[in-house]
Amino acid sequence: DQSYMLYQLSQEELSRTIFPLSEFTKSEVRGIAAEIGLSVAEKPDSQEICFVTEGSYEEFLERESSGAVPGEGNFLDGSGNIIGRHKGITNYTVGQRKGLGLACGAPVYVKKICPEKNEIIVGREDEIYSNEMTVTDVNYMGIATLKKHDAIRARVKVRYHHKGEMAHISCLGDSLKIVFDNSVRAVTPGQSAVFYNEDGNILGGGTIGPLF
Repeated sequence: DQSYMLYQLSQEELSRTIFPLSEFTKSEVRGIAAEIGLSVAEKPDSQEICFVTEGSYEEFLERESSGAVPGEGNFLDGSGNIIGRHKGITNYTVGQRKGLGLACGAPVYVKKICPEKNEIIVGREDEIYSNEMTVTDVNYMGIATLKKHDAIRARVKVRYHHKGEMAHISCLGDSLKIVFDNSVRAVTPGQSAVFYNEDGNILGGGTIGPLF
């Protein structure tokens, strides 16, 4: 299901778009590939970024930015104390636990990445759950544009593999406020939030902004 990645399309763009495999599951496509003798029929699913064909994504960023990616910086705890050094903020994601290289006596997770200061704040797992967030740069696909004070209910996905969580969505004007029925793990500013109705159809989506 690639719908999470397609929320930015307009109705005009969708009207000119053809999805030749839209009625097939992945296993059915693999079966067709096997029938016609394509070697990729048994190729394992890739977990990597599709456009990074050589090396790691860290190497890709370094190469494409001509070495302008941020360097090492500080890990901070919730009180602002320096507790270690990180290898560059582009090497970490919100919710990450492995590979931090910190000895804190208990597991810690990336809670917040602060690019303006090149710092990473870590915390306990219960501290990386969010009940509310804002969404900006909203594109409406399946409903009319919400006006200030309008509100709807929808299932909201905050990452590609997220199953989604029911939420109350209210319009603040240029942005939306999302209040989840149940707290959501590792909500990440800058990622996409996509809204679905009860039938699984996209209503719209936008960019995750500041958390409340």
